[in-house]
Amino acid sequence: MSSAMEALFDDSDRDFHPALIGLGRRGCDCVQRLRRAGLADAHAFLIDHEPDPDLAEEAAPLEQTWLIPNAATVPDFSACGLLGVVIVGAEHRDKSEQLSLRLGLLKERPTLLLGVVLPPPAGERNRLKPELLRELDGVAYWSADPGLPASWALPQAAVADLVNAVFAPGPIETDLADLIAVFGGARSVLIASATRERPADPERMEAAAHAALAELYERGFEPGRATGMLIVVRGVDDAGVAACAPVRQMFQDILPDRATIALAAPGGEGWGERMRVSLFAVGAFAGVGH
Repeated sequence: MSSAMEALFDDSDRDFHPALIGLGRRGCDCVQRLRRAGLADAHAFLIDHEPDPDLAEEAAPLEQTWLIPNAATVPDFSACGLLGVVIVGAEHRDKSEQLSLRLGLLKERPTLLLGVVLPPPAGERNRLKPELLRELDGVAYWSADPGLPASWALPQAAVADLVNAVFAPGPIETDLADLIAVFGGARSVLIASATRERPADPERMEAAAHAALAELYERGFEPGRATGMLIVVRGVDDAGVAACAPVRQMFQDILPDRATIALAAPGGEGWGERMRVSLFAVGAFAGVGH
């Protein structure tokens, strides 16, 4: 946890964890996949009032998993005071499941609560109510179903990089106040990610940032409408910190002065041969989420 977060939550008796919150069957399935793909330390809340009979058995091997099978069971987010990610299908309309989430948030809400909306299945439409989305500090709409193998890489990378930006120490740590400023206001969030081989020198890092930026444009990014940008760089050690400066400057050059830019380079294992740049652009982008 960064020094800024330690100062904000100066309580040695509390150990904060990220909350991965699945709302409905598809959201719960996605949370389970994310935990098995490297986020096993996150706390999982599976809000599904018509659960698959096999769900409990599948969830059992992973600790810190809470099943919310009915309206009488209220999720307890008290150990997740920093970050929560809600994953839900766009077709979701179960009022009792949504009520379970809202009751849990009334008791204790993560400081930063973001949403990931999965595209509706074929033949379905977006049924999410505005009042549910207003509970969130930002909402990312996936354009492709992460249930498809080719579409899984981006949500896996994005959620992992967001969680590590908040919780993992590293050469460059984010300030929680900046993250709140980046994501505040329940605006749309566009996400892109690009990976390159190491070393994480300025040329390779800028190339990865440009590749991720090109993906953002394809998803509807408009720099003039942006209010914030989180840049997460993986695979950087202390010697590579200077290479991050041109990446930050790149976005300072294209974003409005009012936009908040935060950059994190969290540590972690598994980055000996590659590096990754993930972008989280926040703003009122035309056509996103419709």
